[in-house]
Amino acid sequence: MSFSLWRGITIGYRRHSRPAVGCLPLSPKLKLASYVINCVQCLTFSYLADTLWHIMSTVQVGILMGSDSDWNKIDGVAKALDEFGVQYEINVMSAHRTPEAVQKYAETAMSRGLSVLICAAGGAAHLAGVVASHTTLPVIGIPVPTELAGGLDSLLSTVQMPGDIAVATVGVGSGGARNAGILAVQMLALAEPALQKKLEKFRAKLPQKIAEKNAGLNARIQESRSNS
Repeated sequence: MSFSLWRGITIGYRRHSRPAVGCLPLSPKLKLASYVINCVQCLTFSYLADTLWHIMSTVQVGILMGSDSDWNKIDGVAKALDEFGVQYEINVMSAHRTPEAVQKYAETAMSRGLSVLICAAGGAAHLAGVVASHTTLPVIGIPVPTELAGGLDSLLSTVQMPGDIAVATVGVGSGGARNAGILAVQMLALAEPALQKKLEKFRAKLPQKIAEKNAGLNARIQESRSNS
C-alpha cells in the first residue's frame, strides 16, 4: 500500500470517528457513506500533496562514491551538472562495506524523484553494478583512477557487466567524470525540452572553445620563441 493511500484512509477514519457535536446519530448506511466521503477527500489531498512534493523536489541525479577520497578525482561530474543547472545529491557508500545501505538507496531512488544514478569506485569497483541490480533507473559508472595502470582495474570492474544488467561506463580520469555528468544531462534532456536547448547551445559553442584553445596555444608558442 502506498503512503498516500494509507495516509488518506487513516486520516479519513479519524475524521469520521470524531463525535459530531449537536447532530443526530447517523444510520449505519449514512455512517458508511460519511466514512467513504472522508476517505476520498483525504486521499485526494494526500495525492495532491505528494504530487506537489515531487514537483518541488528538484534533485534528479544521485552521485555515489565508494570512498570520500574519490571526490577529488571525480568532482568534474558535479561541475558538468552545475553548468546545466541540474540538481544532485552526493553520498558515500560502499558496495562491500555497506551493502544494505546501497541496496536501500537504489531501491528507493525512483520513489524519491531521482532519474539518473552515477556511481564512482576504484579497484574492485562493483558499486555501479550492485546499484544497477537494485533499480531500473539508468546507472552511469565512473572508474576511479588507481595505481594499477592508471585505473585499469577500476575500468574493467565497472564495464564488464553480465548481460541484462546495464551500466553505462565512462572513461578513467577527469574526462570520464565530466562525461558522466554530460551523459546524465543528455538522458534527462529526453524528457525536458529546456534542458535539450541548453545542450544544443553547449554543443554549438564547442568549435569556438577549441578555436580559442588553438589560438592560446599558438600565442604561447610564439611568445616562447621570442623570449628564447
